Amino acid sequence: MSTQTRMSPAASDAPEAGTPGETSAAALSLLAGLAVLATSMSFGALFDDLRWLPPIAATIVTVTLAGAAFRAIPALLHTGLAVLVQVVAGGLSIIAIAVPESAVLGFLPTTSTGTALWSVLESGVQGIYQTTSPAASTTGFTTLLAIGAIVITVVVDGLSSDIRAAKVAGIPLLLMYLLPMVINGDGLRWWHFALAAAGYLILLCGQYAATRIDGTAVVAAVTALVLAAAIPGLLPATTNAPLDPRRLGNNGSGTNVTVINPFLDLRDNLASNDNRDVLSYRSSEESPGPIRIVTADRFDGEVWEPSTVSIDRQAVAEDGLPTPPGLNTSIEASQESVYIRIRNLDQDHLPAPYPAVRTENTGRSWVYDRDTLNILGDGVKTSFLRYSVDYLAVKPTPDDLLAAGYQSSALSEYTELPRDLPKVVTDTARDIVGDETNAYAQAVALQRYFRGPDFTYTTDAPPDGGNGALADFLETKAGYCVQFSSAMTVMARSLGIPARIAVGFLPGEQQPNDSWDVTLEDAHAWPELYFPGVGWTRFEPTPGTQSGSAPEWTTGATSDDEETTTTTEPSSEPSASEPSPSESSSAPAEAESDSSSTDPAAFALWWDQWWRLLATVILIGVLLLAPALLRALRSARRWSKVRTWDEQAGIAWRELIDSARDYYIRIDPASTPRAAIEPVVARVNRHDAATAEAARHIVAEFEKSAYGAASETRVAEPALGRKDIAALRKALQATSSSWHRVAAFLLPRSLFGGRE
Repeated sequence: MSTQTRMSPAASDAPEAGTPGETSAAALSLLAGLAVLATSMSFGALFDDLRWLPPIAATIVTVTLAGAAFRAIPALLHTGLAVLVQVVAGGLSIIAIAVPESAVLGFLPTTSTGTALWSVLESGVQGIYQTTSPAASTTGFTTLLAIGAIVITVVVDGLSSDIRAAKVAGIPLLLMYLLPMVINGDGLRWWHFALAAAGYLILLCGQYAATRIDGTAVVAAVTALVLAAAIPGLLPATTNAPLDPRRLGNNGSGTNVTVINPFLDLRDNLASNDNRDVLSYRSSEESPGPIRIVTADRFDGEVWEPSTVSIDRQAVAEDGLPTPPGLNTSIEASQESVYIRIRNLDQDHLPAPYPAVRTENTGRSWVYDRDTLNILGDGVKTSFLRYSVDYLAVKPTPDDLLAAGYQSSALSEYTELPRDLPKVVTDTARDIVGDETNAYAQAVALQRYFRGPDFTYTTDAPPDGGNGALADFLETKAGYCVQFSSAMTVMARSLGIPARIAVGFLPGEQQPNDSWDVTLEDAHAWPELYFPGVGWTRFEPTPGTQSGSAPEWTTGATSDDEETTTTTEPSSEPSASEPSPSESSSAPAEAESDSSSTDPAAFALWWDQWWRLLATVILIGVLLLAPALLRALRSARRWSKVRTWDEQAGIAWRELIDSARDYYIRIDPASTPRAAIEPVVARVNRHDAATAEAARHIVAEFEKSAYGAASETRVAEPALGRKDIAALRKALQATSSSWHRVAAFLLPRSLFGGRE
């Protein structure tokens, strides 16, 4: 029998936090903040500007400095106040970012701060579902990211500074990196990964600056970096390419996203034969008019397009829109309301009746253009939006419009025409109006001409006769709304009447519950002409087979203005349903009740992406459970190596010490095994005396093994040792707080305490 030299039982254990030779807690706080700041640079993949960076960086720095300052004071190091102070500092930072106008000095909350902050957060959540990344920075989304950055900073700081678990701090950093990866993985660049990796490695090396980096740390670092590099290839590809501005309706690829094209090509049809629902609404009007999306005012001879506008982020639609251009208070107008539910429409312009007064439940990312009153999204889109719009139902009389006359000195951009416009267009306009000099009378004559019996509505594009699209249309006298509205708008401009084209939807079909359903077939374009004192006024040159009756104010210029229409003739063309006088829709603008518990469009979108969501949830779950899995694997590996009784005694001792650490029992590394284990025995004895005695037996057997002669005859019985350790852990769990029980499972401290 030979005698073996044994190591001291605590010699292989890492020193407790705060012992000499370790990096200070304050320094680790600063390194944790640096790691989070470096990882947050990956948020750049979500935005097409840098306005998000200063507030998020300032928030991370503020929270980090607060934690480092308190951890630098020895008397406060173990009080837990650092985390509380960090949370308070983060909260004040959020106020300064999101709602400084509601706070004293820009960051101290008042009674109105909570309501204002809640509104900003709501707009941020809404923006998540409506925004296609990369998009413009918005206050709401930036605030949400800042809150997430605060949580990550506090967690990473706590793991590295308080628990000394820099290795596991890579998990929240990886989750932070995963957010832009899942939303817009194509936007990530190599330097995003490099910064995140460098931040984590600096944090990891910082903890071990005064000691030797153990093998577990190396494995943790390599695993985290490999996962961060490999996950982009494992996740399904996402498409965030910008939409083709000339795309019409569905692209035919099976997607359920619909886009109404504001670029009107005179040889393309705006609508389609697709009857998919795009939106539904309830209106306080019995017979609501069209719902406008955008106006097009620039024409090159073939294509109409909207003018480029600069977004004024102070012109928030929820705060109210200005008085419509040119509208006098003497004109009859009633304020109405409509509740709109977007079902299958992805636009960066908000569908709304014209002129809108204000919107509700749209958030602060929907702003208006002061010239056109078009409502456009600041980095957001309309997908699945539900909102209300207050608007003016303007009803001028023919006398109002007759009295308006011309205003040739204003709005000159709305009378511009291409230099190469075919002469036949202007000549035809002059022939139509004859000797009429009143602008309104001329407009009525143009509308009556196109709605007359000589013109036919058809979904077939006019043939290319080589004379220009408008000339070909005037020759064939057949087309769809784009040709009719364009021809009248161009002719009105040629007569000096400011004119533009509006793009949107016809009223749709009224349902038995008094709501209205609008499909892609209802996509429509119509001219808007400007009259001083009345403003922009809708006309309807498209024959009634498609558009229904013309507005009542467009048919009464003279006593013989009674127009001939083809609405009494049967037609297979789709038409908008108009309610009869006996039908009334008195429902207010309120939330629409849906007989179905599921929105088909939303369900289809979810069904297309279910595997992406499932993969993300599984991945996050695996990452959260990774420490517990590693702890179980290490224990199993230890017991698998047992061959002799001495080895069994050593492994049982190690498992006992690790279990004590997992449940936050301090083991004095300078004490003898019997003295070191007394806190464990004392706690376990309160729950189960037999288990406490088993713990003493483990210590006694270890002392024999470590300091006595090696046993070559006793046969190992690892099952008995494992049974004792399992009973010990069960007793420790029963005598621990809920927090310690959860922490012992999800973040076992023994994984991060040094080498084996």
